[in-house]
Amino acid sequence: MANRIRFTTAQQVVEAFPEAAENLGDVPQDATPLDFLMQLAGGDNPLPALFFAGLALPKRESVWWACLVLRGLNLTNGDTGHGLTLAEAWTRNPEEDERRAAGEFAEEIYFEGPGAWVAFAAFTTSGSLAPAGLQSVPPSAEISGKSAAMAVLLAAEAQDPATRISNLRAAIECAREFALGGDGSQAWKDHAQGKFTPDFAQAAD
Repeated sequence: MANRIRFTTAQQVVEAFPEAAENLGDVPQDATPLDFLMQLAGGDNPLPALFFAGLALPKRESVWWACLVLRGLNLTNGDTGHGLTLAEAWTRNPEEDERRAAGEFAEEIYFEGPGAWVAFAAFTTSGSLAPAGLQSVPPSAEISGKSAAMAVLLAAEAQDPATRISNLRAAIECAREFALGGDGSQAWKDHAQGKFTPDFAQAAD
């Protein structure tokens, strides 16, 4: 299976998105993106790993990964489900009409929830942020990847801290599997079996 990440080193990701370096700590010069992703995932705070994954993957694949996470967490109803459907439509057919529809939906629901952010991630992959017919306002290089990661972060939210951490760990593992050419489904099978439940939750049982 082909590696979907377009960078050969983690340092190249940082160089492409300089603002990301502020939250990633020291980046080994020769580390591959996936090696560094798992290094970040193993830290006390998994959030940098989410945003690194969103930036390391190509824009379409980053949106696709966020869609896989929302489906893996069964977030397919209401506004979240509608945003997911629009983002998936764009990943299947990344054309202007699909991109605009996703952006309009995110704005309509005031960017609330993971469905809005995964749709906004699709909208900001290319083109203009301005309404059709107005002077073009291109999106910044990092906004789509960061929006995809935000969708994942919001999707992982749970009242129980152990569930939230398990969701985040599964989302990162989904990114790793997907980056290696898979469909990320094994991460959600492992999640259902409690593989990503943190030690402190297991100790409390």
